[in-house]
Amino acid sequence: MNGAVIYSGKENVAYAAPGKHLVYPVPASRTTGITIFTPVPVGENFIITDATGRTLVRKELNSPFETIQTATLQKGIYFYMFIKEGIMVASGKLILL
Repeated sequence: MNGAVIYSGKENVAYAAPGKHLVYPVPASRTTGITIFTPVPVGENFIITDATGRTLVRKELNSPFETIQTATLQKGIYFYMFIKEGIMVASGKLILL
C-alpha cells in the first residue's frame, strides 16, 4: 500500500492433484533426502525397495508432509510404494544421485 518492497526467503511450492501422492525431488540427492506428501496419512506406510523387491526403508506416516532420509542408500534406482491397510495406493520410481 505504501510502495514498500518486501522480500522473503525462498520457499518450495508443490502441487498434488486431489487424492494423489507426491514424492520429490526426483532425481534426489542422497544427502538431502526426499519429501513425500500423502492426502490422508492415517494408517499409511511408505516403503522403498530395491530392484529385487527387498524392503530398504519402511516408515509409518503420521502427517501429510514427511521427509525421508536417504543417506543410508547407495546411488541407484529404487521403487517406492504407499501402502494403506495392505493395499498399494500409489507407487513409482526413485533415482538417487
